[in-house]
Amino acid sequence: MALRIMIDKEFKSLIQPLRVEEYKNLEESLINEGCRDPIILWNDVIVDGHNRYEICTRLNIPFNTIHKGFSSRAEAISWICLNQLSRRNITEEAFRYLIGKRYDAEKQMAQYRNAVGKNQYSAQSEGAASSHIDDSSVTPNERRTSAQLGRLYNLNRSTVESYGKLSRSLDELERKAPGILPVILSGTCKISKENINTLAKMPTQDVHAIAEHLQSKVASKKPLSRKASDRAIQEISASERKEAPPALVTGVKNMPTYDPDAIINEVLLTVPSWKKELDKLIEKGDLIGSSFDARQKLFKVLCDLQSSISKLQIKLKR
Repeated sequence: MALRIMIDKEFKSLIQPLRVEEYKNLEESLINEGCRDPIILWNDVIVDGHNRYEICTRLNIPFNTIHKGFSSRAEAISWICLNQLSRRNITEEAFRYLIGKRYDAEKQMAQYRNAVGKNQYSAQSEGAASSHIDDSSVTPNERRTSAQLGRLYNLNRSTVESYGKLSRSLDELERKAPGILPVILSGTCKISKENINTLAKMPTQDVHAIAEHLQSKVASKKPLSRKASDRAIQEISASERKEAPPALVTGVKNMPTYDPDAIINEVLLTVPSWKKELDKLIEKGDLIGSSFDARQKLFKVLCDLQSSISKLQIKLKR
């Protein structure tokens, strides 16, 4: 009997779409080398390998599958989020969304565990234990969950909770205007957290009109900045509604709550990718065969970077 593989819309929304170049490289690799990484399933539903599955089925490339034994949908979502959060090219928007989704999933898992009086991260949950927060300190209290995830991702507890609210608002936007979520998560249309939360409460008709307006601007121009997106939202809101639109954030008076760790967390997210590229150059780069000019340029950039790192280290010790 042939395996009936299914795609879950919510699971797929957690997978950041590949850029055109990334997709082409994956397709070329699958054609030339075959599908070396298996498609991972839970109850015949894909939890990892959506792009590989699409390409392989379209081009009739053989592939293998592995089944995971998650005990609940929430556990599957948390596992997917963990995998995606480990990607080095993840956008800021996708990072926030995935943290929020994992936060809500972990809350559901903690509630279930306390309700049935057992540890759902046991060996029965194949390969799942390492992806979850420490069982010894988890309680039904949502703040414990957000505090634990905050420590894992170097975030304040309140920031994790705000990302949970943001992810729920984004899901509501996608429900009212299908197709807007990947546009936002890709970073091509930046919208402030405050305006996303406000938009989610608006009538479906208005949200749909605003989504179409934003998508048309993205299609015809370069990616929209947060300021441009918020201005576009104001424009369409004013034209669609005769009365004043909801209080969308546009001015300095409505700046979001200050997070003292925000700029440090941004650097913490990007530094691993720099280190990975430098290590790759050290191990595999053909430095001898490269031009003198290219080496000199890189040497100067590294000196500037080293200087900035030294200055920052001095400040951090104060």
